[in-house]
Amino acid sequence: MIAFLPGFRSDVVTIAENRGAEIQPIGLHRAEGFSGVLLRPTVWSAPQEAHNLFQEAGRYSDPTQAIASLQRAVEIDPQYAQAWTQLAALQKLTDSDAARASYRKAIAADPAYIFPYQPLLRLEARQAAWEEVFETATQLLKLCPHDEPEAWYDLAFAADQLQRDPQAEQSARRGIEEDPDHIVPELERLFADPRASASG
Repeated sequence: MIAFLPGFRSDVVTIAENRGAEIQPIGLHRAEGFSGVLLRPTVWSAPQEAHNLFQEAGRYSDPTQAIASLQRAVEIDPQYAQAWTQLAALQKLTDSDAARASYRKAIAADPAYIFPYQPLLRLEARQAAWEEVFETATQLLKLCPHDEPEAWYDLAFAADQLQRDPQAEQSARRGIEEDPDHIVPELERLFADPRASASG
């Protein structure tokens, strides 16, 4: 049994060896090259009112009410990256443009906070905003180069769409190296025939 967290390596615990005994905690170790963060001081340094609104949003079953609370939270503290990220996650259900803007504000508030990057990439790719995909993937991979094979694919595909062939090939090669379990098989297809992948 292993745990997964972006930017960290997990100890392996074999359940069979622990049958009848309490399973030991799984250790996580920061991966080489990882400079991103999963939790930021803004969680605690945000003004109490903003923090209360952030917590309040999580208790609403109605997304409209949750969005309203989060919008008030980021009005009070525009540097509250976690609130921007949660706001974007709700906005993308009905308004992808607003969600993209909120994810970008989360990244602007705290560029090392990694959680906004992947959902922003998905929205940008869906809208074929390839220059933005290229920039966002590049920024994410500087923070977390080893646990983001999808980001390597996004970077390679965006470079291909922008006709930056050397960068497309280089990114696809690196993505394949970083994906030994073939989680993103599209990487190999893109490397084999970038134009075929784009047309398919």
